[in-house]
Amino acid sequence: MPRRLWIDDEREAPEGWERLRTLGEARRAFADAKAGEVSLGGTPGLVDSCAQELEQGAFTQRIRPLHVVVHAAPGPARVMAEQALANAARHWASAPPPAAPAKRRKRSVLLRFLVWHLLGFGLVFGGVEAWCLIRYGHHAPIFDSLLTRLRR
Repeated sequence: MPRRLWIDDEREAPEGWERLRTLGEARRAFADAKAGEVSLGGTPGLVDSCAQELEQGAFTQRIRPLHVVVHAAPGPARVMAEQALANAARHWASAPPPAAPAKRRKRSVLLRFLVWHLLGFGLVFGGVEAWCLIRYGHHAPIFDSLLTRLRR
């Protein structure tokens, strides 16, 4: 169930709301990604700071979309907070949908192990001489097939 956050340093939270008193507590709650509703109020500094945090989080897509209202704030702080929240809503609305994770080609762990150790053998034991042994010796067909698989 989503958390209902009452961010106010002056008033007590109503029943069913979790009260947060500082910007630090609010940041931790926003980062937790379990918040569903937010109600801002209290001193002008707290209201404005939380609204700006929500706006920046919406812009950078750090904070998922929330339902936010301003329950109590003096005139200028309310106007600034509502502008910041309108910008946040605009950012959330214009955000692209989350992309599906890219499919990675599965490569054999054994193949990586062999190539790593064969190349390591070449670098540790003399470079050119070891490379010639690997490239032109009796392991050459195996090594060639490994290289072609890695290039695909």
